[in-house]
Amino acid sequence: MSTLHIINAPQSKSDLSLLLQRFDSSDAVIFIQDGCYTLLNHQVTSVLNTSVVKAYAIELDLNARAVSRQNALAFDIIDYDAFVDLTLSHHKTISW
Repeated sequence: MSTLHIINAPQSKSDLSLLLQRFDSSDAVIFIQDGCYTLLNHQVTSVLNTSVVKAYAIELDLNARAVSRQNALAFDIIDYDAFVDLTLSHHKTISW
């Protein structure tokens, strides 16, 4: 059963690493609202690059928080319509 993990608050590298260890390969993680600040940490994006979990971030939320796209290799940038599609394609969602 796949889960979409919604990160809506900033996470440290160690917190995110612990979360990712619990995720299944069919899970996905999306960074929204202030959770986008997590992506400013290069250590976090390196953890995402080595994870089997697919990662996403909302473009409007990234822009509103001036989070650079230079780390975009670790995650896909999507809009809110794609976010809705993600929620529909996973069996459940969990907000962190």
